[in-house]
Amino acid sequence: SMSARDKPESPSRLEIAQTRAREIIDSLTRANQSGAVVAFASQPVILSGFTTSGPALNAAIADASPTDQPEDLGA
Repeated sequence: SMSARDKPESPSRLEIAQTRAREIIDSLTRANQSGAVVAFASQPVILSGFTTSGPALNAAIADASPTDQPEDLGA
């Protein structure tokens, strides 16, 4: 679960993923490359289409939230 914490004092898995995603977006936008944000659970959900706008991508990441749905990446 993305709400889980691997250690009681550590950030959630979602918070860790959001931090890493922001780092990737920073690299992409500095190179004037586009990116998109997609959330995965039982079905993929597009949170942001492809754009070179760092603020738009970061806003989409901030809007991501954990769900109670099972993931099924093999589907």
